[in-house]
Amino acid sequence: MAELKGTFYGVSVGPGDPELLTAKAIRLLRKCDAVAAPKSADGRQTALDIASPYIGQDKTILLFDMPMTHDKQARNASHDAAADALCALLDEGKSCRVIVPDNQLSLAIGKEGQNARLAAKLTGYKIDIKPESEA
Repeated sequence: MAELKGTFYGVSVGPGDPELLTAKAIRLLRKCDAVAAPKSADGRQTALDIASPYIGQDKTILLFDMPMTHDKQARNASHDAAADALCALLDEGKSCRVIVPDNQLSLAIGKEGQNARLAAKLTGYKIDIKPESEA
């Protein structure tokens, strides 16, 4: 196994109200080096909008296209691009917090293996994925 370099935190932003994020979620958002979030095809960034009150101006923000499509090739390409960008950040020894809406947590952690490619690319890094209610 590769030497651990950075830390990848994954968490849901809950039901959509910034005031309902847990204290741990807020603490991790404030302490990490970067925040990554999905971006819809029309440019919406719902998860980032929910978490933004707790993200400092000094944070690197990574937005990833996450198409909601049955086109496996398109999904895999977007997942690979996200994984490559996250791995580069983690290789620098930085920590990254990925935020997703609560109703998309199962997708973020690999429903039907959709994100298994992301997890495989992150093997060797510390990965901490929890629902917002446990973060």
